[in-house]
Amino acid sequence: MGFNKFMGGLRKVGRQYVLPVRKIQQTIHLVLKNISKEMDAGDYLNMIDLGAGTLFWTEQIIKNAPTKCRMYAVDPIYDEKFNIDTVISKSAFFKKADDKKLICENGEVYLCQSIDDIFLDCERIDCTFICDTIHHIDLAIWQSIFDALSDKSKSIIIKDMDAYRKFRNALNRLHDRVLNGEKIVNVYPDRLCQELLGKGYTVSKIKPVYKLWYPHFIMFAIKK
Repeated sequence: MGFNKFMGGLRKVGRQYVLPVRKIQQTIHLVLKNISKEMDAGDYLNMIDLGAGTLFWTEQIIKNAPTKCRMYAVDPIYDEKFNIDTVISKSAFFKKADDKKLICENGEVYLCQSIDDIFLDCERIDCTFICDTIHHIDLAIWQSIFDALSDKSKSIIIKDMDAYRKFRNALNRLHDRVLNGEKIVNVYPDRLCQELLGKGYTVSKIKPVYKLWYPHFIMFAIKK
């Protein structure tokens, strides 16, 4: 248990060098702060972390949220074989409530295998966070995801790799394919923007951010 938490800590430090963590945190904080102003006292922020994986961003978001947060962490890995204790072993932040639920001081987390699991129980999503997930998903699939989110999610924050930066993007593709064996698709920020505009969102300025050789971009979209 102690070794797993130590390795989890090392991974968090490593992310600081390859991810624009501060820029992402600033964007999340701005969006959630504005949303929370319109909420009644005692209400939870309802959020989705799409492609949540190890719950790195789930933890970061809840820690810094302006009010209590109900997070729906979505990832195909959270199937019936998934052991929730592997998450607990890497972070002291969460405590296990049951096999699909974690609790912490500032909120609660529900592990979901798909977004369909969420919409059975939750009528309102204040914000959906999607970090480095779209470039692993076929076009038709993420368009269907946007279709589902557009009816429920008031805002969407996206961090991904800019395929227009061909050399830098090629290095990221090489990393994901060789080291992780993952399928990669190109993500073009302006096309994402048009997709969100077509769903009725207002899209902020797309912000390019470079860390090492990675061509990150951050955007957020909100429905008025």
